[in-house]
Amino acid sequence: MAAGTSARRSRLNAPDSASPVAASHQRPRPIAVDASPNATLRADPRRLREALLNLAANAIDAMPRGGVLALAVQRAPSATLLVVSDTGEGIAPEDRARAGEAFFTRREGGTGLGLLHARNVARLHGGELRLEHPERGLRAVLVLPDDALAVSGPVG
Repeated sequence: MAAGTSARRSRLNAPDSASPVAASHQRPRPIAVDASPNATLRADPRRLREALLNLAANAIDAMPRGGVLALAVQRAPSATLLVVSDTGEGIAPEDRARAGEAFFTRREGGTGLGLLHARNVARLHGGELRLEHPERGLRAVLVLPDDALAVSGPVG
């Protein structure tokens, strides 16, 4: 997408976004999807897919002994929520303040850039990335406002 152009309205298909990640990992995981088949967003589809793939890859890596990856598209007043949750190890309380910081990771072979990239994609769309810590696992929520900003420029 050229700099300065608006994102086009694209149909979000949550199962299609998760399939490449699930297929790329040697440890297959069940994927639960809760999405309206008519969910549409004003978003850059490539960047949105990258963000979802990063979040799904993190979720899969957080479940070395198995678990469930769940994807959901939910409506909130004036926003769409894209939720990636898992039943894995979660983020240790002492690491939560640094989660999403460039190059911070506890995972062997990790780069520490996945959450940062997802957060930057959300910001480019006028939204945010929320990390919620249920009793088990992690719930990453991309909040994308209905009046999303035009998407332009690099994801940094």
